[in-house]
Amino acid sequence: MKIIVNFFRSVLIFFAEIILLILLLEGLSSFALSFTSACITSELSATRYDEFLGWVSEPDLQERNRFGPGLSFRTSAQAFRNSEVFDRAVPKGKIRVICSGDAFTQGQGVDNDHTWPAQLATLDWRLQVVNMGQAGYGLDQSYLRYIRDGLRLDHKIHFFGVTADDFSRIKNSKFLGIYDKPVVAIEGETIKVRNVPVPGSSVFDQRLRGLIRVGKGLRTYELINGLLQKVVPQPAALSASDYQDIKEIARALFTDMHKKITEKKGKFVLVFLPTSEDYYREDTDTLRAWLKMELKVRGIIMIDLVDELRKLSLRDYKNFFRGHYSEAGNRFVAKDLYNSLIASGDLA
Repeated sequence: MKIIVNFFRSVLIFFAEIILLILLLEGLSSFALSFTSACITSELSATRYDEFLGWVSEPDLQERNRFGPGLSFRTSAQAFRNSEVFDRAVPKGKIRVICSGDAFTQGQGVDNDHTWPAQLATLDWRLQVVNMGQAGYGLDQSYLRYIRDGLRLDHKIHFFGVTADDFSRIKNSKFLGIYDKPVVAIEGETIKVRNVPVPGSSVFDQRLRGLIRVGKGLRTYELINGLLQKVVPQPAALSASDYQDIKEIARALFTDMHKKITEKKGKFVLVFLPTSEDYYREDTDTLRAWLKMELKVRGIIMIDLVDELRKLSLRDYKNFFRGHYSEAGNRFVAKDLYNSLIASGDLA
């Protein structure tokens, strides 16, 4: 009897050790994947501190396999996602287009040649396209970068790409609760920029934020955070007052960009870029309807690609996204914007 008991005890201990080993490997794998993901996608891995914007891409950066084998990431000396450096004056025979926005404009997940600004340039030899998109930017930061860096360059068209998330970021002084950023506010009829110089310039601060982001990607953090949310009161979501502030700020920023480029005989075009959720969810419908109404009153052109996305078959839709846009998704955006340029006569 004792032999049988010892045998089963040994079997139980063996299986317990196997389970513990699997859990250990699972934990290490989770950490490794989180760490790798943070290193690959973190803004800190390819950016430098900017006291006015929070962060911008490292200039003259070349990463061969940033998003996977053969998916390179390259920036110019001006820290744009381009291979060339742009003079202030537009080259003879060229039509310059500036593209502003967040990661969907910068082209997260694809190589330089397959971002939608790059693909737009391939559709007409006359187009010279500047990719001023930056991962993690809110509407406010994209505006500030265009005002500081975009207006230095002569250009005919400004495509300002936005997603719904860009609007909510306006109310925050940090991105993902980690990276410090400027805050735009409206005082009377004046646009004010607060939280500048942006905090967090030290190397220690940047490394600490990177480690925090890695930690937030671990399953252990998700478990503990999930439990805490059930017992600890959580901050309230954006209030009606917050949304009103966001609308007021957005209205002012769009009006200001429209005014400044109109003075240069150019055109400001707001492009509402769809995320994958926009295909089957109606969360952004109210926001887009408000934008169309507000911009029309101000004579600002809006291209709403959510409506175009919803016309696609389910198969095509799935092929257009890989986190952000796939090569095909970026091509879809580029073609639609090119067609709008032809229809408006801007390429005549």
